[in-house]
Amino acid sequence: SARARAAVDDGEASSSTTRDAAASGARDDARRARARDLFTKVSKGATTHGDDDGGGASVGKVLYKLQRARDAEAAEDAWALLNRVCADGGALALTTKEWNFALSAVGYSKADVRAGRVVEIWERMCDAKARPNRVTMSALARGLCRGHADVRTTLARLRQGVMLGGDMDAYVLNILLLACVRDAKALRDKRGRRGGEKDGIDERAIVDAALEVWTIGQSYHNAYTLTSVMQVLRGCGQAGKALEIFDSVVWEECDAAKRVAIDASALAIGLSCCAIVNDAKSANKMYNRAKNENLLEELSTPDVNVVLTACSREGNVSLATQLFDAMLEGREPRPDKASLTAVILTCGRAGKGDIAMEYFKRGRAAGIDCDTIMINTLLDACAKSTHADGLGVFMDAIEKQVPIDASTITFLLASFTESAAQPGQLQSAIEVMNMGEFLNLEPSTATLNALLRICVAADDLDRGRVEFIKACERGIPASSTSVAILAQAYAVRGAVKEAMELIRTGAALGVELNAGIFIQCVSACKALADGQGALMFYKAARDEYSIPPVTRLINELFDALARGGMWQDALRVLSDDVLDNVGVGERLADEDTVARLVRAFIVGGEVDQAAAALELGKFLTNAPCDRASIALRNAKRVAMTKLA
Repeated sequence: SARARAAVDDGEASSSTTRDAAASGARDDARRARARDLFTKVSKGATTHGDDDGGGASVGKVLYKLQRARDAEAAEDAWALLNRVCADGGALALTTKEWNFALSAVGYSKADVRAGRVVEIWERMCDAKARPNRVTMSALARGLCRGHADVRTTLARLRQGVMLGGDMDAYVLNILLLACVRDAKALRDKRGRRGGEKDGIDERAIVDAALEVWTIGQSYHNAYTLTSVMQVLRGCGQAGKALEIFDSVVWEECDAAKRVAIDASALAIGLSCCAIVNDAKSANKMYNRAKNENLLEELSTPDVNVVLTACSREGNVSLATQLFDAMLEGREPRPDKASLTAVILTCGRAGKGDIAMEYFKRGRAAGIDCDTIMINTLLDACAKSTHADGLGVFMDAIEKQVPIDASTITFLLASFTESAAQPGQLQSAIEVMNMGEFLNLEPSTATLNALLRICVAADDLDRGRVEFIKACERGIPASSTSVAILAQAYAVRGAVKEAMELIRTGAALGVELNAGIFIQCVSACKALADGQGALMFYKAARDEYSIPPVTRLINELFDALARGGMWQDALRVLSDDVLDNVGVGERLADEDTVARLVRAFIVGGEVDQAAAALELGKFLTNAPCDRASIALRNAKRVAMTKLA
């Protein structure tokens, strides 16, 4: 069958790849072994300069082999060999090519000695009056510049090389820019892991280093350097500056001396920056201008995909479907999986699951392959629309052997939420959860939470509680969000006792509770003007689970107590928790806290107490507390009117 032939082809391709990797590794090992053998011969004294005359290995040949080895051990050998040659007075006999081999080989030294050795070899080369060339300049740049902090010192050495006859070109400049690209990516990854917080890396310094290289190399730049500098700027949040550089060197109206002939990668990044700075329509306009000015011999699918991705961020269904139609009709490059996925994502963001389904079918009919990401994106779109059949998509994927993962089950469950109240939908969702386990897909926390939300939407909280306990006992990782979904749902329905039982059950099953659970429950009580219930949740958080009060929890509690006319309890919380925390931990009171506390006293008819609370609040927050002041003035005006 075709499927069997494809499997055989895939197996042969996989085996071929494995064989190629093994052969490449064997060649690398053999190359290193030959380099070591030659170095051993030289170490025994059989050294010649220039070509090997049969009596020994030439220095140039050994250095060439060592730089080809590309590892720290070979770098040590090259360094030792060069020191020996110089000690024997042979530096003047070395050719530019041999110096270049030495620079390249030593460039693989360990980080703590690499730069110093490269500089020393360079200075010896200068003393020997060997004329540098392009290869010298690139080897010098690679050896010295491993990050943005090295750019300035590397440029100084490169200027020296130019003065001695070396040639500067875009390849050398791009080595420096790529070092900045790596630092920008490392910074972005680090901040991503930390949730976006600032750290000790100077983002401005990375940008300045890249711009210095760009400015110095104005007459040398090509598509690669343009791509690199834009990558740095975009990665450091300077998409506007990247677009400015692109516009200054690309279009027909630009200075001919500065114009850069771009490639598909440069155009794609330029389009991306345009979409970030402006919008998808602007990116599409830029794409059409590139097409009209024939910037590339042939525009590529990834370029169109950049515009489609911009549409997906904005939910611009009209432009996305218009572009995709043109791709299907041959007026634009042929669409691929990324194109179709972007269109589906756009429709999902706009809540147009039915249009997403329509374009999915059209794309599949046009021969576009389907993968896990596409299926998950489509199911997510189905979850946002009551007109799309998520279960049908899932079953079709299973039938056609499209790989699925735990996220697929999660997205499919989410598609049941809107229709959960209909008969049989909750049971179908539970069967989907069980089907995931049958397919050996390990359920995740997100999968469990999706099922619990369906139980809430179906107004079957008891079934949700059963599924929650069952999941915990089966080892599915539940989270504080899992507890909050059900606890808040109970609290919204006024079932405070059941909500507390659910929270205690979660704690007993090993779920780590946090303040967010209790904030949501207190907020639900506030909506019902249930001050007693809100106070129960607050005390449970503080006393049973030792969760320190946070400002938002205090604020929600004061609001709930105000609506319940429980100003005495508000005063007690203020005294026991807020005032006791002054100067000790996180400030628990802000202007919002003061406004809610003052409101609690006003609702309880204690205007004088409200005035005292306002003054205390100003002291605690070191702020004017305007909202509380206005509320108090209005309360006094109402009181005076009643007396009159």
